[in-house]
Amino acid sequence: MALVFADPYKIEPFVNAMDIVMWDRYPCLRGEPEFQWVLAYRRDSYKVLSLADLHKQKFYNVLQASNEKQSTKRLPSIGELRCMFYLSVLAGSDGLLFWMYELSVNSWNESTLYPTIIESRKYIPAIIKGKDLSSTLRVSNLDVEVKLFSIPNTKKYLAIAINHDRVQTTLTVKFDRKFAGKKVTTDRSKTKIRLSTDASFSTLLKPYEVLICKID
Repeated sequence: MALVFADPYKIEPFVNAMDIVMWDRYPCLRGEPEFQWVLAYRRDSYKVLSLADLHKQKFYNVLQASNEKQSTKRLPSIGELRCMFYLSVLAGSDGLLFWMYELSVNSWNESTLYPTIIESRKYIPAIIKGKDLSSTLRVSNLDVEVKLFSIPNTKKYLAIAINHDRVQTTLTVKFDRKFAGKKVTTDRSKTKIRLSTDASFSTLLKPYEVLICKID
């Protein structure tokens, strides 16, 4: 049994009637620039997650993938959809849904939705089955959230970073010393960079940018 709410504060009276808490905030609005919604969306997603955890329920986030006619909504940009998707992953969502195909636009599906889903499939094994090693990281900037996962059945790792700030920022991540000298490949480039002798890695992140790194 699942019930869906957009307002986190309306969930609690019904939480014992469901097995899965579903949240469907669609934050991208016509006339508003990209990423205006990020801070409130992240805050409220953690509220819903905490409520689900408290009641030992699963949490599924429903992502915006439509722009109904006569609606104030607009379709997310690819940067916004990726941000929404990986914010949900880092928050600890047990599942993700996209609402909805019939109210979407084919050109947007092909340019934005499908590439995001195809990209995510490469990382699902680590996110779902990998060990969460984020507690072993030290991050230089509190506005950047980073999670580290082992990739099952390999000696490789996946790191996902999101800049929650509206300005460009420098991120330095320091890994456990056993990572010193390992190679890092980002989703920006196929060029591999070696971690320094103190197992650290630095890069610039654009406002609200998602950066995905493979480490081997």
